[in-house]
Amino acid sequence: MELLPITVALSALSALAVAMLLAGPGVVGDKEDCASNPPAVSIPTCIRIIGQMRDPIDKIADGIANRGKAYLWQNHVDRAIADLDEALSRKPTPGDSHHNRGVPYLQKAQKERAFADFRKALDRDPSDEHVKKNLRKLGALP
Repeated sequence: MELLPITVALSALSALAVAMLLAGPGVVGDKEDCASNPPAVSIPTCIRIIGQMRDPIDKIADGIANRGKAYLWQNHVDRAIADLDEALSRKPTPGDSHHNRGVPYLQKAQKERAFADFRKALDRDPSDEHVKKNLRKLGALP
């Protein structure tokens, strides 16, 4: 079985999918695609949403936050922090953005910043086990 034709076909399909995502405004499912994995799909879709400044501010903030989360998945911690900072400046209440920004701060050993974001996320949703796990890593919870 030859893998080269399969690899070429998958590359072509990936390129086509990205081209379709970048093809224009208002594609149905943009918000879901922006929030989805893998980053190869979510980042271009989030960029398109952000570029459509006529969308409601919440949708733009969500797009920026989702792109930040995708950057985090790719281990681009500084890009992730920058996007999550921007998202929180536009829409300061989402606990997910605080939690997601706390993760790269934790990776960068900026424990005070990580702790502050994890606390804000936990205040918003006291039952969030992911936040509790990260606070335990900091020694802030038993």
